[in-house]
Amino acid sequence: QARLAASPEMAQRYGGLIRLGVSSEEAAVLSADPALMRFFETAQGETGNSVLLAKWVTNELLSLTKQGALDDLAFSAEDFGCLVELVQSERISGKIAKVVLSAMAAGEGKPENLVSERGLEQVADPLVLAPMIQEIVGAHEDQAQQYRDGNTRMLGFFVGQVMKRTGGKASPKVVNALLEEHLNPES
Repeated sequence: QARLAASPEMAQRYGGLIRLGVSSEEAAVLSADPALMRFFETAQGETGNSVLLAKWVTNELLSLTKQGALDDLAFSAEDFGCLVELVQSERISGKIAKVVLSAMAAGEGKPENLVSERGLEQVADPLVLAPMIQEIVGAHEDQAQQYRDGNTRMLGFFVGQVMKRTGGKASPKVVNALLEEHLNPES
């Protein structure tokens, strides 16, 4: 906190971020750098989740900018906000978003276009996933029995199989729910 007293503007930015629910560590990083704070505020216009945006700015964006300044990025703050919104709305996973961010950094285009052109949108339709899950569980009856016998770590094995089959595009939330339903038919 003593560091934040360095300037009233910094303290004000920090307080505003804390009120949004941003962690104190991330708020400290953002509020200490006026250019980064402007980037964050601009990106905020594209996503309703300030907490997720702060995580992405302080983790993913800052790892990209180690090589240069924010002005050198091949994408805008708005594009970055759109990317975070794609994660927030569960259209893509965080893992896929990192792939999209790399493409954005290489100047390959806007997040929406990259997701569409490359077919990266998350598969969350139970009508698509359920038959796949049924087939995977049927092909791994030993692991299914281990799960039913109490080895809950086997759920991770099945999630991994579905992810492998969908190229990492299946919605983990939907896959987990469908797997639990399929592996525990009596419940």
